[in-house]
Amino acid sequence: MESIKVSIACFGAFRKFGDSLSVDVASGSTIEHLKQALVQKLGDESCALVGDSVFADATSILRDQDTLTSTINLSVLPPVCGG
Repeated sequence: MESIKVSIACFGAFRKFGDSLSVDVASGSTIEHLKQALVQKLGDESCALVGDSVFADATSILRDQDTLTSTINLSVLPPVCGG
């Protein structure tokens, strides 16, 4: 299966990993698969942060079941807390 590169802009709690990250996944992978690949890249301690975050493309928030079919630029949006 063909591999695709996903470039991810980092915000909030993800900034500790830099301004952006890059992950390779198989074409046809879902956002859930991307989350698993990101946890493998960042380490198990990032599992809760990645699991609670969402990914967005230039126009919309992506669902965990959405499919990635070609190289893409995404943003990872961590959960927001406040008072």
